[in-house]
Amino acid sequence: MAECPFCRLLGSRRHAARIAEFEHSVAFLHLDQTHPGRSVLILKRHFDHYHELPEPLFTAFNRDLRRLAAALLRELRPQRLNYAVLGNVVPHVHWHLIPRYLDDPNPGAPPWPAGEPRRLTADQYAALARRLGLAVAGRDDAPPSASGPAFQSSPGAPGVRGPWLRRLIPNRLDPLL
Repeated sequence: MAECPFCRLLGSRRHAARIAEFEHSVAFLHLDQTHPGRSVLILKRHFDHYHELPEPLFTAFNRDLRRLAAALLRELRPQRLNYAVLGNVVPHVHWHLIPRYLDDPNPGAPPWPAGEPRRLTADQYAALARRLGLAVAGRDDAPPSASGPAFQSSPGAPGVRGPWLRRLIPNRLDPLL
């Protein structure tokens, strides 16, 4: 669809924020880097709604999603990775992958709104996209385990299941922590 901004973006072969091209999708850095590494995985074929995808394409697109997620987790080592499929602004099937860190603007809450968007320079977008693209291309696509280093706290920071999370989510979840 010529009027779809994602279809136009996919038609542009050169883009500073392009991370990787998969068989059925293309990954880009999101313009807002408030959450460093925030990415968008866009299906190459235009579909308005996720449920419209034929089963083989649905499966392949999710495989692309898993490969990108694994690369983000290994390379950036966020505390958590959020996934979102919305389609309200751009009605073209795509995933948002949002790395979450202990020093997030909204720790323990949805990632938006997080205030003014954080923009990078063209060189910074290109460098981060290149780094993540190498992570996608150079490593296998097996997702890391939840106990692996991608989910460990940074040195000196409270653990995910420790007092940091208890401050964010009061008593009603204590039995689960």
